[in-house]
Amino acid sequence: GGSNIGEALREKGVNCNVVDVDLRYNSKSPLTSVSVLLDTKSFLNPLMKTFNLKGEAWGRQFVQADGRHLPFRDQAFDHVLALWSTYQIPKDAKEKVYAELMRVGNVLHIAPIFKIDFEILQRLVNEQNYEIVVCHRQKDELRFSSPSDYEDYVNLHDESERIQTPLAEDAKVIGFQKIIAAGGRGGSTIILRRKS
Repeated sequence: GGSNIGEALREKGVNCNVVDVDLRYNSKSPLTSVSVLLDTKSFLNPLMKTFNLKGEAWGRQFVQADGRHLPFRDQAFDHVLALWSTYQIPKDAKEKVYAELMRVGNVLHIAPIFKIDFEILQRLVNEQNYEIVVCHRQKDELRFSSPSDYEDYVNLHDESERIQTPLAEDAKVIGFQKIIAAGGRGGSTIILRRKS
């Protein structure tokens, strides 16, 4: 998308290296490419492409990849954010995409998710050695500023308080533009972490 979370995090004093992943690069998107450099030495993969972009997205790192087969090593990322994107995943690909996110990340923040996503993620947490830290409806704001905050949250809140099933069965997507109906009403934010 058009946001630059890496820049926002750096402004808040968070030292980070952000990599954006998209299935396809769209030359008509607001993120117009001025040059493409193939980075074959990157730990990420020879498929890594760095797009130098105009405007607020200048300097962002993009990887063109299918979420079912991410070109990253296991546990390559401390945090994986899948925000306002997972509703676009076809139903038959959801399990594979979520398994891949778990494979490459250690802490996952995903939103919005719906009952269909929640059921898949519940199955995968045991297979992938993960746990659900929290699953709350989007109205609830959660802030974690250090790895110990996840542990503190788990220790201070009963599981039934931390983990609530999303209200809606699935995202309702309307129109050819794939706009999520009602801003994800009935969806939840879920945070997962790898068990140590």
